[in-house]
Amino acid sequence: MAQPVLLILCGLPFAGKTTLAKLFEQKGFKRITVDDINIELGIEFSLEKQIDYDDWVKAYAHYYKSIRNALTKGESVIADGVAYMRKERDELREIAASCNAKAYVVYVPTSEHIAKERWQENKKTGKRQDIREEDFDEVIHHFKVPTEDEHTIVVPNQDSNEQTIEQIIQNL
Repeated sequence: MAQPVLLILCGLPFAGKTTLAKLFEQKGFKRITVDDINIELGIEFSLEKQIDYDDWVKAYAHYYKSIRNALTKGESVIADGVAYMRKERDELREIAASCNAKAYVVYVPTSEHIAKERWQENKKTGKRQDIREEDFDEVIHHFKVPTEDEHTIVVPNQDSNEQTIEQIIQNL
């Protein structure tokens, strides 16, 4: 790919977005996550301690800056986040355009029922960082499925494999 690409992950919590992002990372994409940014900035998050508004603003500013910096260097990026609102996806597309990069939304569709099952299973296993019920409900109730005009690539969770990733990269 001569021109850098920004892939904007989109889907409910526990849809399998990070699993997919790690496959793209293995293929040379730089994976950037808000969770990693929070750790880097020393912003604590737990079920007991909610991130305050100012810290979210700081984390997202750093997230967007990191994406912009990578694209400016010519690196292709997978933005590993929820991107549940069109507004956030639009902002990420604007960043890509300002860096002369192509942008696509990679949507991992998952039913609310499956997402909740995986969330509850994670509470038992602790495999990944948990999220608060209020935050889970916020995403469920305000989630906007990406539309065709967003250059959306739909990747059902069961198709998150190396062969699918190769096909997507070839078609970018």
